[in-house]
Amino acid sequence: RSECFGRARTSLYHSQYLTLDLELGDRSFLTDNTNLSNISWAIKARAELVNLNYKPWLQNGNYLCSLCNMQENETVFHFVAVCPILTHIRTFCFGKPKLTEHEYESFLNGRDWQILGKYLKLAWKCRWNLINEFNY
Repeated sequence: RSECFGRARTSLYHSQYLTLDLELGDRSFLTDNTNLSNISWAIKARAELVNLNYKPWLQNGNYLCSLCNMQENETVFHFVAVCPILTHIRTFCFGKPKLTEHEYESFLNGRDWQILGKYLKLAWKCRWNLINEFNY
């Protein structure tokens, strides 16, 4: 277990792992009433496995966000916290149009799995619909 933690902390491609609390304790997915869908989305976000353009394990790809024109990589942070196209969903779920890095990290570390899962599900559906409709 400690070897896995060490590898996560020294990951070359997953810099987000440095900010994750790997000992969630009472904030674990299983200690509250989190449904399986929200658990799945939370794990994907924590491990940077949401199917976005930025994939840390691939090099030399087109990582830019498919939704906005900010010319930023479509990372999980960008998708959850700042992409302007998803502002309405972010405001609906989190109560604010943008999240700071600290707020984003707190949701990844168990602040509220239900809200994080709800946001990811709605935002992903919006992204999917826009990409399919406009062929991004």
